[in-house]
Amino acid sequence: AMFSRYDNHDKYRANYLFAHLLYAGKRGTLAAEYGQLRLDVEPANMQVAGVNDVNGTYATTRVTQRSFYVSAGFRFFQKTAIYYLEPVLRYEFMDSWAEDNRDFGDRHLLLAGLRFSPIRGWVIKTSYGLQLEDPKLDNNVFYLETVFSF
Repeated sequence: AMFSRYDNHDKYRANYLFAHLLYAGKRGTLAAEYGQLRLDVEPANMQVAGVNDVNGTYATTRVTQRSFYVSAGFRFFQKTAIYYLEPVLRYEFMDSWAEDNRDFGDRHLLLAGLRFSPIRGWVIKTSYGLQLEDPKLDNNVFYLETVFSF
């Protein structure tokens, strides 16, 4: 958590709150994270015709962003010819402007992937994500990542 002021007159606050939970057992992992950013804003800046009067944020004093994810995996082939193979499912959600009653900024993503560890200390992660917020969006993702720990 962090609580701060971000202007020269200590008028506006910027508050951050993040929490992360990770469980890694012998056979699997479970991870979850929540994040929130809340900014005070000048009400005069929130008086844009066609935006703030339509989405319910006219002359508001706050902008809030929230996100979370939950992920679970189960390990196979541990300490055989490879260190392990772990199929993983992950769900992500993000609301980039919680006060906006039209919810245009929401993101819903479902990912399926693999964590592959050929040797201890080296993990290769890959996943494919389907966005769920709007069927008209061509906004799916593919991730490829490698991690070395020592």
